Amino acid sequence: MLNSRLKVKLGNWLKERGPWSPIVISSRMRLARNLKDFFFPHHADEKQLAEISSLIRDVVINDPALKKFTFISLEELPFLDRLMLLEEHLISPDFSAGGKGRAVVLSRDGRVSIMVNEEDHLRIQSLLPGLQLLETRRMVDEIDERLSLHLDFAFLENWGYLTACPTNVGTAMRASVMMHLPGLVMTKRMREVVDFLSEGGTAVRGLFGEGSRALGNLYQISNQVTLGESEEEIITELSEVCREVVKEEEKARKTLLREDEMEFLDRVYRALGTLSYAKKVSFEEAIELLSTLRLGVETGLLPPFDGIDLNELMFRVRPAHLQNFIKKSLPEEEQDIARASLIKERLNLQGG
Repeated sequence: MLNSRLKVKLGNWLKERGPWSPIVISSRMRLARNLKDFFFPHHADEKQLAEISSLIRDVVINDPALKKFTFISLEELPFLDRLMLLEEHLISPDFSAGGKGRAVVLSRDGRVSIMVNEEDHLRIQSLLPGLQLLETRRMVDEIDERLSLHLDFAFLENWGYLTACPTNVGTAMRASVMMHLPGLVMTKRMREVVDFLSEGGTAVRGLFGEGSRALGNLYQISNQVTLGESEEEIITELSEVCREVVKEEEKARKTLLREDEMEFLDRVYRALGTLSYAKKVSFEEAIELLSTLRLGVETGLLPPFDGIDLNELMFRVRPAHLQNFIKKSLPEEEQDIARASLIKERLNLQGG
């Protein structure tokens, strides 16, 4: 990587396919934990934040079961590395800005990360391709159990795990599934689906979580309730919801092909034409156009691009990934030029 201090393999999950792919991109599980006798991060001073970080660092370094993990102070990471981790959904947008006492713990395969002193003292999360909520839960539970041998977590019998945000109290577990839903967007049914899910207690967010936009027709669907439900109930309910959304997306794609195939075909080939001839492409435009190409391939309107995974390419055009790939730091306009060239090269497009 470009000036990188990261010693993990990023993007492994992008190269694989899981259950309910390609509509379901990935599953993520997150546990929030806080240490007893310490203020939550937003009330703790720098001395306390440093003490918390040091405690967790000692556990990671000294526990043989955690030897596959690396502890990294966020202040030691260059901005581009932090942006890489954000683009991989291993850290949150707020956390990527840095700050005193913040650190990240990463597994060597890049599937598990722990944010230290984000909104809570610990945010343990795992990431896998496709709909694999049970497996992501198993992964975070293993880490949680190991850390609990050394750390005293804030927990009350009647309330469960205590967290900085009251909505996370209880299991303190957030399960989320990233889905590619262009069919529902193009048939103008996405708002209807979002409203229905929200009424049932399921949150629908954009590409980078709360407050972000759904670029490239990518949506994160997650549980809202953590208190009064068991982890098993949360996972079962969210899995069922996601399977229903997959069915609705499949119906929407069939509707596009049946009722307005020429309009659909025109949209796909306009995206192909733009990417073939554009001299510069912004990240937002690139991910939208690649989303349309991906849909074209999945519905059979376009043949597969030889040896190219559009899912992976939708990540490689992100600013940090792009600069890391070409091994050069670039201002935004030059990134747009390099991105257009990269897409043409990777897809073997013959435009000018």
